[in-house]
Amino acid sequence: KIEWDMDGDELVLTNNIEAMEGIEEMSPRELIDVDLSGSDFISVNPVHDSLEFFSGNARYNMKENIVYAEDVFKVNVADAVIFPAARTLKILPGGTIETLENAGIIANRESMKHEIQWATVNIFSRNYYEASGSYLYVDRENTLFEITMEDIKVDSLGITQGSGKILETDFFSIDPAFDFIGKANLEANKPFLRFEGGFRINQDCYEEDFEHWTYFIDYVDPTNVILPLGDTIRNLDGKELEAGVFLSSVYENVY
Repeated sequence: KIEWDMDGDELVLTNNIEAMEGIEEMSPRELIDVDLSGSDFISVNPVHDSLEFFSGNARYNMKENIVYAEDVFKVNVADAVIFPAARTLKILPGGTIETLENAGIIANRESMKHEIQWATVNIFSRNYYEASGSYLYVDRENTLFEITMEDIKVDSLGITQGSGKILETDFFSIDPAFDFIGKANLEANKPFLRFEGGFRINQDCYEEDFEHWTYFIDYVDPTNVILPLGDTIRNLDGKELEAGVFLSSVYENVY
């Protein structure tokens, strides 16, 4: 339905979302497979690759040449689904979508394995976006860790990629048994993050700081963490480490 607000010099566009029972209460994951049929906004700018989205209500200000879209439950871009905060979008002259703040991202749409929250997102076209936000990593005991990713983007194959640095001061545990520092890499077509850096056993045997980090690189299943070790074990500086069972002649303890 379209109405013309002559006083405000606006066109008011309305879709019927009342027929979509329960949509207001749906979680982002539930919304991914929902068919939002109706009158969609579609960009005719060739740069945007026919970017489109559904809006329950929108106002087109003819003086400003700006669209204020509401009830925007999701926007499909490349292999991801982007969920605008407060379900609103502002379309600037030329069809550019104003930068989104505190948005949610799930990638990819099929596996839904990777979730990013509190994201700053720039949508450039139907097949490309850039973002930064907090990746939600959940270990086997359902402990939630946030990994800050600053360079989330889409590669030439249409796959969402991203990476984030994990510092020692972040107190990040890849598993309740292992601390980790280094880099976490997101490839949305893979079910798990690829970690590159150092791990150490989470232990209380040493009162002083235990600084020996063991280098590794691999995809890690947070519900079943298995860290690969080669024939030669090295630290983050490439120095060879020793591993074994040691017996204390003083305390007669094995450690």
